[in-house]
Amino acid sequence: MMSKAGVLVLVDDRQTYLSGDDLAEYLKAMSADEVAQIELITQPGAKYDAAGNTGIINIKLKKNRKQGWNGSITLDYGRAKYFHREENMQISYKKDKLNLMLSANDMEAIGFADWQGHLYYKDNTGNITGQSYTQSGPKERFSNTVLRGAIDYDWTDKTSIGANVRTTYHPNVNRSNIFTTNTGTAASGDVAYNDVVNSDGFIRKDLAANGYLTHKFSKQNTLDVNFDYLTYNRNANQDITSTNYNDQMQAMPDPLIQHSQQLSLIHVYSIKADESCTLKNGIKLEAGLKSSWVNTDNDARFTVLQNNVWMPVTGMSNHFLYKENINAAYISADRSFGKKWEARTGLRSEQTIAGGLQYIHDNSFSKKYISIFPTAYLTYKMDSNNTFELNYGRRIKRPGYRDLNPFIYYTYQNIYQVGNPGLLPEYSNNIELKHSYKNMIITTLEASRTTDVMSGFLLVNDTTRVVYNTSRNIASNFFTAASVDFNKDIMKWWSLSLSGTVFYANFTGQVNGIARSVDWTGYSANINTRFDLGKGWKAEIYGYYTSAGRWSLTSSFDASGSVEFGVSKKVNKWLSAKFYADDPFYIYQITSRDETDTYLLASKYKYATQLFSLSVTCSLGSKQASGHDTKALDESSRIR
Repeated sequence: MMSKAGVLVLVDDRQTYLSGDDLAEYLKAMSADEVAQIELITQPGAKYDAAGNTGIINIKLKKNRKQGWNGSITLDYGRAKYFHREENMQISYKKDKLNLMLSANDMEAIGFADWQGHLYYKDNTGNITGQSYTQSGPKERFSNTVLRGAIDYDWTDKTSIGANVRTTYHPNVNRSNIFTTNTGTAASGDVAYNDVVNSDGFIRKDLAANGYLTHKFSKQNTLDVNFDYLTYNRNANQDITSTNYNDQMQAMPDPLIQHSQQLSLIHVYSIKADESCTLKNGIKLEAGLKSSWVNTDNDARFTVLQNNVWMPVTGMSNHFLYKENINAAYISADRSFGKKWEARTGLRSEQTIAGGLQYIHDNSFSKKYISIFPTAYLTYKMDSNNTFELNYGRRIKRPGYRDLNPFIYYTYQNIYQVGNPGLLPEYSNNIELKHSYKNMIITTLEASRTTDVMSGFLLVNDTTRVVYNTSRNIASNFFTAASVDFNKDIMKWWSLSLSGTVFYANFTGQVNGIARSVDWTGYSANINTRFDLGKGWKAEIYGYYTSAGRWSLTSSFDASGSVEFGVSKKVNKWLSAKFYADDPFYIYQITSRDETDTYLLASKYKYATQLFSLSVTCSLGSKQASGHDTKALDESSRIR
């Protein structure tokens, strides 16, 4: 969003608990028919958690307001190189004050990737002392089953209560061959090879539950209370067989045969209360309290096969516990001044108490700090066509739970990732100026400064050729951008959305004790056009392009883009069908460079973005979709 990463995703103003691939799988399990509106909140107010440097995407769902039974069944089958299938069922029931919803989604697919990495080792003078070229083609088979249920009851005319639950079962099996060519110094020309057979997988099970109460003291005074709980369980295993070869491709003795078992268990509890009221002078006040508690338990065990006996590797094994408590309070005020001006201001305070303990390595840490997050908005409605808004906000991005975990996560024999318990959160100050013309053309100018930017960072041992990736606070970032969004029904049967952004960014910091500063100027554009072809036929085309840019002080990426299209047919009031193609020309790929004074890594990554799919939906009862969904916590975005 606005050409920046770090967005927070909400469903009906509540967090989804998930991020990354887990969030993508959760959203794929949600039918588009459920969605009423999508809000892009680039400058959230004080009532929202301060997490998410870029802002918030809030997915608002339709509400079931018709009496009786309603539902739908959707069957989806797709194929490109491998298959993809998905089934979705949704049933809702409403009678007077009672509203019930149940949905089930099950999907199965095969994914793959093609990764090529060229790593150059450099000495203190910048000369190349050796290089490694690695090719890998992992292939995974996975399924994802999601069950959701909700109940709402209007206890009285002023009080509503409800509960929601979502459970997920996600097994994943992955297998890959990794072949590496290692070249020594240019003078000797030594060449060696390494072949790794990697087999890994995991089973992820999570349960999220919410209970809520809404009471209207009057039309101007409302109280919302929410209780949330999440348990996240991930049981992962990995088997590596690594064989080294000399320059004649003769196998060297004593190959590495390694097994690991890594268990991760996360519990999250949260309670929050929000109250809003409107005073006689027209000022609208909002205030609230929130407390959340997070407990993570990570246990990793590594063993190697020696003389047909599995021996523990204590240097790699670990047991890490992490606890976190965040307490927050906020207040905001909103008032209109005449018909043209409106002002809103807010203040949020968040106290963080955290601590971690490594049992095996007998190491612990603790953190305690309070952060203040002010927000301010000023809106001027010049006339019926033109509206201006100036806003400011301060936000935070806390480290993901895995980023804090000092465990070793092996990718290959000599490439692994490790967490950093010493990571600090990022803080950003953001300011925006917006102009809206007929809500058709929206122009935005923005600027932000972020401190303690968390960046993925490679460390290379020039002697052992071992490479590991960790996260560090190595930079500050200044970002400014100008964007234009256009959205209009060109004709009765044709609507068009266009968006373009031009941006400039600067990263400043230190890498290995050396001061660095890098600039980045780029742009992005996308188009979404929709056609109503008549007689129940509709079509849509979407495409985007992003120029080359930077992820961090040490990492850059090349330009990328893709297109998607779909055609749908409404056969009758009960039956509809849709054909769609994601990246049909298979053009999307990630090409990147990571460079410091000790190494240069050039990578190219391509994965299963191409998909052709046919979907058939049968509606049951009325056409109105149910809008209940699991209510959740803001802490979920840090689970990866």
